[in-house]
Amino acid sequence: MVQRFQGWVLAAGGETEHSTVVKSGTTKIDASADAPLVDAEVRKLGDSLPRQAAGVEGEGRHDGRRPDGLAAPRGGAPDDLKRIRGVGPQNEGRLHALGI
Repeated sequence: MVQRFQGWVLAAGGETEHSTVVKSGTTKIDASADAPLVDAEVRKLGDSLPRQAAGVEGEGRHDGRRPDGLAAPRGGAPDDLKRIRGVGPQNEGRLHALGI
């Protein structure tokens, strides 16, 4: 959210802490930031990204696209979705299967 906010500030002609430091010359921006990643860096980056959850039975019967989910819950334990009014154990299981 901070990056989005910073984008709004900069687009409106304002300054952020980072843009002020760069303009002052204290921090240098060089071309190495735009250099292509080597294969090991690409693998490391890919391994750090969330994995898409597997499809579920009957998924193709519905219009639209399933939102991106996680292949496994963050922190190792799924959220208790039954805390949401109207979500019971059966729907909670379905939502967890979708990576939600």
